[in-house]
Amino acid sequence: MTGEAKHSLWPSRMIVLLTGLMVGFFLWRTYVDDAPRLYPVEFTQAQWLIAADEAPQGYFRHELYIPGPIQQAWVVVAATDSFILYLNGKAIDGKGYASLNVSGIYDIGQSLLPGKNVVGVVARRLSYPGPAMAALEGVYRDQTGREHVFATDATWKVSPVEQTQGWGEIPWYAEAFDATAWKSAKAAHRPASAEIYPLGVPAQAFAMPPHGQWIGQANYPMGQAAFTYTLTLPAKVEDAWMRLAASKPYALAINGIAIEGGDTPRDVEVMRLLRFQGTPLWRNHDGPSTELYRIAPLLRAGANRITVSLGQHFASIPSFYMDGFVVSHGEVRPFGRHASWTVTSPSLTTDHATAQYDAIVMAHVAPEYKVLPVKEAMTVILPLSYTATRLLMAALVLILTASGFYLLWGGSSRLLFALGHRDRLDVGKVAALAHLPILLMLGGLYLLSFDVRLDPSFPFQSWIIGLAVATLFIIKVIVVLEAWHQRYRQLPESSPPSPHLETGARIGTALLLIALVAAGAFLRLRNLDAQSLYHDEIHMVTYVQGLLAKGYPHKMIGPIERPLATYELAPYPIALSVLLFGMSDFALRLPAALFGILTIPLLYVVGQQIFDRRVGLLAAAIYTFCPQALIWARYLWHPQQTQFFALLTSFLFYQAIRHTAISPRYLYAAAVAFIATYLSWEGSGFFLPALGLAVAVVKGKDLSWLRDKHLWIALGVVSFAIAVQLIRRVLLQVPYLVIGQGLSDVSIPTLYFLDPMYDPMFYIKNFLWLENNAILTLLMIGMLLLLWRHLGFIYYCSLLFTILFLMTNTLSNAAVRYVYYLQPFLILCASSTVFFIVDHAVDTVYRCCFSPSKLVMILITFTLSIAVIVPSSSFMMLYRLSNFSFPGGIHTRENSYYIDFRTPSRFLRSQYKNGDLIIAIVSDTLRYYSDIDSHFFVQIYTMRQVFYNPSETSPRYLERIIGNPVIRDFDELHSLLTHYKRVWFIAIPDSIFIRMSGPEIRNYIQKNGRVAYESYNAKVYVLEH
Repeated sequence: MTGEAKHSLWPSRMIVLLTGLMVGFFLWRTYVDDAPRLYPVEFTQAQWLIAADEAPQGYFRHELYIPGPIQQAWVVVAATDSFILYLNGKAIDGKGYASLNVSGIYDIGQSLLPGKNVVGVVARRLSYPGPAMAALEGVYRDQTGREHVFATDATWKVSPVEQTQGWGEIPWYAEAFDATAWKSAKAAHRPASAEIYPLGVPAQAFAMPPHGQWIGQANYPMGQAAFTYTLTLPAKVEDAWMRLAASKPYALAINGIAIEGGDTPRDVEVMRLLRFQGTPLWRNHDGPSTELYRIAPLLRAGANRITVSLGQHFASIPSFYMDGFVVSHGEVRPFGRHASWTVTSPSLTTDHATAQYDAIVMAHVAPEYKVLPVKEAMTVILPLSYTATRLLMAALVLILTASGFYLLWGGSSRLLFALGHRDRLDVGKVAALAHLPILLMLGGLYLLSFDVRLDPSFPFQSWIIGLAVATLFIIKVIVVLEAWHQRYRQLPESSPPSPHLETGARIGTALLLIALVAAGAFLRLRNLDAQSLYHDEIHMVTYVQGLLAKGYPHKMIGPIERPLATYELAPYPIALSVLLFGMSDFALRLPAALFGILTIPLLYVVGQQIFDRRVGLLAAAIYTFCPQALIWARYLWHPQQTQFFALLTSFLFYQAIRHTAISPRYLYAAAVAFIATYLSWEGSGFFLPALGLAVAVVKGKDLSWLRDKHLWIALGVVSFAIAVQLIRRVLLQVPYLVIGQGLSDVSIPTLYFLDPMYDPMFYIKNFLWLENNAILTLLMIGMLLLLWRHLGFIYYCSLLFTILFLMTNTLSNAAVRYVYYLQPFLILCASSTVFFIVDHAVDTVYRCCFSPSKLVMILITFTLSIAVIVPSSSFMMLYRLSNFSFPGGIHTRENSYYIDFRTPSRFLRSQYKNGDLIIAIVSDTLRYYSDIDSHFFVQIYTMRQVFYNPSETSPRYLERIIGNPVIRDFDELHSLLTHYKRVWFIAIPDSIFIRMSGPEIRNYIQKNGRVAYESYNAKVYVLEH
């Protein structure tokens, strides 16, 4: 076989090897490795509680009376998007993840007390539509062993806003709070397990009564003691958990493998919020705890040795406790009887000799420990040596299966060659093609395991592996039988395509494109104004209003007129929409939606011209349903407009350089399109060096383009436009003392890779691996080596990677929106890889004339397209793929609700009276939605840029939005408030207000005011004297 023939078999080899590796991976995860386990949330009595007034937040409270001491207690909580659980005035824990009904289970045995107890849950929506809902079910076991259930129902109380009493000293979740004025909660149906994201630890680990006893050794010798327990199992278990209570430090080993326990990480955002609010947290760092370990992966059939080594005894706990349970064939079996424990410890008479004793029960020594300490789930940390051994075993399994599939491919190729008398190269491709359906099936199932609606372990089952192998066998048999049947058939002569077929294909393509544009328009225009405008959007609206008033975009900052000095083109389409349809949220966002809709046919044209019709259609289909595209098409700022012009620029520039001679017509058009891109957002200036590298990549060894005068003229025009914009930007800077840092200060290229805060993975995590982008990235990277000769593919890869590299290493301020304009480039690269696979298969089938294989080919084409469109769309919830890295969902999931400025402003308008003082964080949002101007801005820490105006009209610090005076500390605020009877604090966004106002101001507001209105990340406080 020639070198060229061997090279042409590389795609076939890759298909075979990838299939073998995928099957080996499934074999490993199914039969050897431990598949991830989650445990459904099952409520028996709890009902969903709905927030009052269908609000996006609800404060639920219940008073629980316990007649006497209890043995143990636990509680399960679930809520829409996020919750914080309180008990007797302290926060237990909280969780949050947008677009997901989160859940948690907690041991509250040490928090429940005889008498009155107060259970509180606050549920907050991070997504829309729908009200906040919460469900809770707890159980406590009294001293007689009887279980008592308490659960959410209509007897619970609810408030739509946060409340305090006693001059702010008594929060709503405290025992002393009087909730008689609260309304009864509205109860809905009982939560189904499928509605709620499962738990990471089974409820049985918290609910199981003690099955062991406190174990120790006689006479309490000081020093180390090793306790050993033998657990005999008749077969490999499905699941197993153990509970261990001991004074730290201790060492735990199972079958000789040491285990370390790591604390289960808490929700970072919730903990940060509680710290800023000064909320008391329930902690158990100082006292003993019962630690829960999942030990199923370390157990085996037969005898299992569990060893617990203790250090010196402490007064708080003179022994240790251990029990647990295993699950086998659906049956739960507890373990932990003391009779089989033995102890090895230093001798009482010598320092070196050791003695072995039977362990003794220590309950009579420490009667207070008849009740287990609080239970906490631990993250199991295994030794590096054990992990390395497992990885080597996994590698061995993968190598063996890949080798087996490679040998199978070689054997089937020889058989086809012997039967069909075909070219050896062609039959090798056909034999490899039979593996592709298996690769797609297993790859698709593995991808589904990252969808939060499905159990992550469901693909790793024996019947799935059997189905995959059987499917491969059937396809192999069909191919062999057809080769035997058609062994004397001659290859058909190629004939030109029928004009009727070509006409039909064009009509079908046009109809599909029209359908995609219609679907894209529906998705982008539907609920266009459902969410409030965000602060960035309203900042742009002020420039639009200035454009309509004086003919150029500007805004007033106090007495200062500030013309728009960045994204200069962005206001003009918005102003045109306002002139045509009036000033409304819908009209303001309409231009962004239209740019998003127009990008669909433009993406088709780019794909069709640079690749082919199929790539253009697939790229347009992916973009139509892409979550990021749907999000930014409802955002009136620059990202969507920048993306449209960037895609147009890339297409025109490629058309200019694709041939040997550069086309001046396309080149100058590309220069104009680039200027439009740059003036839509100046951060797209990184596009220019990327285009320079791309032309070098496309031209390769041909350097004649360096002598093309039109190229240098176009570059001069672009450079002149950039220079003019930068000079104008500098000249229009506010001529006053500026304090703090703004985006303009961190958007200038620097040697950021030398900075300690440098994060080389930011755009990998937040763009290439951004939930639904992951499948596109995998396709592009996977085929990079095979498609590097295709000019269109390597052109867009060059643009994509160059811009990401420059922005990562030279721009200190990073954000998802900065690289959104690269989304079509990623889609085009991924779409071209799909049809590279299809074309390879079609060519192989055609050359070998296998009719059944042609049917398989159609199925593969359809399956591949669907397998790319669906995972990259909003239909899939692949939150596990990014390890739940985006809890807020902002700019990643289209139904996430960031901040509500609209309804709080309208509430204030209905309550405002002349003479009221208004202090706001984002002043222009209040003006836009309520036609009311705020008076002051508060900022204790320099988080936002402010400037000092020394003029007589306003000789003080001014905030940078509309020029309100800045309140810099509590003394300034206090002296100001004495002159007003009623003061409104517009804490929107509330997450920013908590940090900017400082603890002294927050405490004053809490003591002297109340929350009058609350919504998404928004609170309105009122202080009345």
